Amino acid sequence: MDNASSVKEFILLGFSENQGLQKIYSVLFLAFYLITVAGNLLIVVTVISSQGLNSPMYFFLCYLSFVDICYSSTTAPKMIAGLLGGSKSISFVGCMAQLFGFHFFGCAEIFLLTAMAYDRYVAICRPLHYAALMSGRTCGLMVLGSWLGAFFHSTLQLLLTICLPFCGPNKINHYFCDVHPLLRLACADTRAVGAAEVVNGGLITLSAFAILVSSYVVILLSLKGQTAAGWHKALSTCGSHITVVILFFGPCTFIYIRPSSNLVEDKDVAVFYSIITPMLNPLIYTLRNQEVKSAMRKLWSRKVGSQNAKVQDHISYTAILLSLRTHSPKGWLKALDTSSSHIMAVTLFFGPCIFIYLCPSATCLADKVVSVFYTIITPMLNPFSYTLRNQEVKNSMKKLWSRTVRRSEK
Repeated sequence: MDNASSVKEFILLGFSENQGLQKIYSVLFLAFYLITVAGNLLIVVTVISSQGLNSPMYFFLCYLSFVDICYSSTTAPKMIAGLLGGSKSISFVGCMAQLFGFHFFGCAEIFLLTAMAYDRYVAICRPLHYAALMSGRTCGLMVLGSWLGAFFHSTLQLLLTICLPFCGPNKINHYFCDVHPLLRLACADTRAVGAAEVVNGGLITLSAFAILVSSYVVILLSLKGQTAAGWHKALSTCGSHITVVILFFGPCTFIYIRPSSNLVEDKDVAVFYSIITPMLNPLIYTLRNQEVKSAMRKLWSRKVGSQNAKVQDHISYTAILLSLRTHSPKGWLKALDTSSSHIMAVTLFFGPCIFIYLCPSATCLADKVVSVFYTIITPMLNPFSYTLRNQEVKNSMKKLWSRTVRRSEK
């Protein structure tokens, strides 16, 4: 789309120009991102592999965890790379793609949280109709609606932003491409566009928040005649969801339902809903949920039990060599023959990688030449390394070839 922009890339200023602070931030946010991915991935694997977690609540939780991984991944890797000393520039197309992805997964999370609130309302207020109202088809349609609603929202945000002319400066006072910082850089009157984007984002946020609050008000009113045990059971099933809603909607409401006046303030607040909340979601949903914790224990025990025998055989090549001390030369030859292909592949791949990523870059030309080995040469040599020295693979290939030839002759 032609928008008469002369800017081809933007510079993400991030949090600080201080090198010491950048190192601290990089370690901190890298830890947050790894916890986010690992925790949410664990929930996805647990829900998928556990037969006991087949209720609509866990169906939505699985999708919410997947969205959290994608949501954080749209901003965190680029931010961490910039803090570690990498390039802080992002192309115009990359910036627009990041804006679209951020709003797409953020809006999908809003709709999924709303669907989860409706699920809790039905479970507590209409338990006899729960199976009929929250059938598999209904849950699937609600998730599909979340994806479609997120797509329309993010497409509108993208179209409103990408049509603006950007003719310099190109420094974004943020750690990712978002609507408000980009409006500051546009060389045109952005009041109408800014108002449209506030309405677009604010309408979705406030509408979803109103539905959430209404559902919990109805839930509380329905508990008036319940015993203390009934109150505790109902609130325990909603406590995790309420916590996540407050952590996510609070900062979102602050950012997107008002015109931006202070980008530094917006940047600090954005950390909560883009990094902190996705990281805390797995902890909130597992620490307060006995079913999820039990399912995780069962999954862990199955995995550990099946891998115990394998771990002892694959700890390291140091252990392999030490175990061969008392073997005959024939035993040495047989053991090394089974490991040599892997050792060769490891050497070809890790050698250049270590040279590139652990040493300070001296010349771009040297890095370019070395990177050819682990991006092109090693993937090309792996099939030869694993087949030319492996009699079983060669025999299987011969049989496959002979069968193919016989079929072609027929």
